[in-house]
Amino acid sequence: MSTLRDTPPVLWPWAGAAVLVLGMTLCLPFEMNVFVMGTVGVLHIACALRYLVGRTAEVIPPGGGPVIVVWLTTMALIRVASTQWFTAGHRVEIIASGAVMCLVAHLVCRGTLRWVVIGVMVVVTTLGAIHLSWWLFAAAHIHNLVPVVLVWDWGRRLTPVIRRAVHGFLVVWAAVIPAMLLVGFLATSPGPRLLPEGIHANALVSATAPPGADPATAMRWYAVFCFMQGMHYLFWIGFTQVECRNTVLVATGSSPLLGGPAMWTSVVVLTLVVGGLQIWDYPVGRMVYSALGAYNVHYEMAALVVVVSQAASRHR
Repeated sequence: MSTLRDTPPVLWPWAGAAVLVLGMTLCLPFEMNVFVMGTVGVLHIACALRYLVGRTAEVIPPGGGPVIVVWLTTMALIRVASTQWFTAGHRVEIIASGAVMCLVAHLVCRGTLRWVVIGVMVVVTTLGAIHLSWWLFAAAHIHNLVPVVLVWDWGRRLTPVIRRAVHGFLVVWAAVIPAMLLVGFLATSPGPRLLPEGIHANALVSATAPPGADPATAMRWYAVFCFMQGMHYLFWIGFTQVECRNTVLVATGSSPLLGGPAMWTSVVVLTLVVGGLQIWDYPVGRMVYSALGAYNVHYEMAALVVVVSQAASRHR
């Protein structure tokens, strides 16, 4: 686990990077979504897994690694199946994910918290399976908020002054800027300029908008998604590998697949595959990336349960 001494909080570089992400969101939202995903999407998945494995290492039982790999691979295969059986596939993923989260809560939470988390997951899973279109909209945006929770938890180890600065930065990141984008105070570029043929801007926008939204509202939600996704990538690729390097070292020391030549070779190869598929047939490339993304998306949810459990234990 990283400490204040080992991971000095340096807000200025991350704030500067956030300004760059916001600038790209306002000027090139479509190109940012497509090209950033194609170039660093796989890298962000690998970096996320490195941190998440290290962050949850203390609660993983002996021999639990292969079980986790099988679980995440199963979720990735369900995502692939959902491209052919959209409604059924996504509902299976929602129910399977909810069941696993309930199991994780049962294993790591104690007392009242255990039943609260399980109850919330049952309600959320049920609503998600019934109202699938709203679930997909919510999941796209909630997924990008995971780093905010993890940085907030990381900040508790710091001195009070620095902790308040970190938490203030998070409020601007997760609330102020998205609100400004949603009300139109910050406006994005009117349309794509550099997208290859076959990539339709309307399809990108509708994937992140609430069901039935008018074009202006949908575009504002798309801008929020692009900014939060950019910050999401920045957190996993930059922040965790620099500020939380001791946590990452726990993971790389436990598995050669999370560090060294094996991981970097896999990242390069998979990036070329995803990028090549995007150029050849964008929906196919997006599908492959989404399947790979199931590994970190579902591990993130389990890690959040662990973080909540640990936070509750500290306040008892």
